[in-house]
Amino acid sequence: MKDGARNRDDAPIVRRRLTPAEQQALDAVTDFVRHRAFAEARQSWRLAVEVLGACAAAAAIIVLIVMVFARHSSSLSAGAPNGANKPPVAGTPIPSQGANASCPDARLPSLPGPNEGPLMGVQVIGTQHVWMVGSGRILSSHDGGKTWRREYSGSARFYSVDALDDGHVWALADDSLLGTADGGNSWTALGEPPSPLMSVHFVSSSDGFGVTSGSCTLVHTDDGGHSWHPSSHAPAGVTSVCFTEPDDGWVGAGGRVWRTRDAGTTWQPVLDTGNKPGGTVFVQCAYPNGVAVLAQGPGAAGGSGASAAWTSPGADRFTQVWTAGWWTPQAVGAIAPGSYAGPLSIVNPQVTAWFGNTPGANDVSLVETAGGPQVTPSLSVPCRSTAIAAAFVTPAHGWVICSAAGTSGNPALLVTTNAGHSWSMQYAATP
Repeated sequence: MKDGARNRDDAPIVRRRLTPAEQQALDAVTDFVRHRAFAEARQSWRLAVEVLGACAAAAAIIVLIVMVFARHSSSLSAGAPNGANKPPVAGTPIPSQGANASCPDARLPSLPGPNEGPLMGVQVIGTQHVWMVGSGRILSSHDGGKTWRREYSGSARFYSVDALDDGHVWALADDSLLGTADGGNSWTALGEPPSPLMSVHFVSSSDGFGVTSGSCTLVHTDDGGHSWHPSSHAPAGVTSVCFTEPDDGWVGAGGRVWRTRDAGTTWQPVLDTGNKPGGTVFVQCAYPNGVAVLAQGPGAAGGSGASAAWTSPGADRFTQVWTAGWWTPQAVGAIAPGSYAGPLSIVNPQVTAWFGNTPGANDVSLVETAGGPQVTPSLSVPCRSTAIAAAFVTPAHGWVICSAAGTSGNPALLVTTNAGHSWSMQYAATP
């Protein structure tokens, strides 16, 4: 390369002035880029604002939940008024009775005479669908008891029936449980726990509760009765169970009435009946939260049995209906419907029908209570001996199983449509 010569890169840059058309195009591109950058920045800012707003809303919700929980915890920790005992803390197990323990046979109220016969249990759905069981038979009527169909004939001795609706029905015998899901057209032999069941109560086609004999343990099924397992947090010595909804139920156990509001996960005592060891406590409940209680003491004296009854229309407030025998009366003028208390049937949270009998007089009586003590005269029922089972669907319309006149001592099903002022026979059983 000669001296004084230059490389192309070292050549001076000569800038040409843009023409008006070129300058206009350049200005347009610059404006586009500037607006694009501004739009992207504004979008990022908007997103940031939305994220911050969502976080603030979530924080406000969390603070509100904490405040509500704190207020609820404060109200619980305040305790029951007047020094009353607090219910068990949620999740605290209540000791269950051992498998080898024994308790009263609570299949039926403790009444004089045999507890097994051609007719033993009745349940009614609506006013037309009537189910009845007994020794060697399951019967159904779909016209209010005018005509009957025999659903089972055999050697099993059924003593109770539980109907969820007209299709799903369970019949309990001494050592077996049958169930139908098609209104009795077909029956399936279901399972039993190690100790035989003495009562069952289903809250749906799959979920149900039962009470075992011998150990008086509360058991639960979630497959329609095919398998059963102990309800681990239930109180000891359960003799009866009923539910109004899948999560709301009661049991009679150890002389008390207990309630669950979480499908049996925890139980709280709501009534102490004052019963003695060896006695039983029966519960029946009606939607939405009514319950009737019959407590029967052990043994009998002077031709009469010790018993007491209560009703609650809700809120766990109980009113004593009557006391008999050694029970300490808490209601002035309360009169039992007979020397021995019999079956009961709760109609609704306000009304319950109670039966009783006086053996020497061969008399069965009925009283209906409406949320207060029984002080009105009882009505005579045309039965020759003990009332065995009862089912009322309204205060006026109900059924009772007993030995009626003209049946040679065999049990019959009687019906009333005027609150027990008159009765007619619908079915007479033969041995």
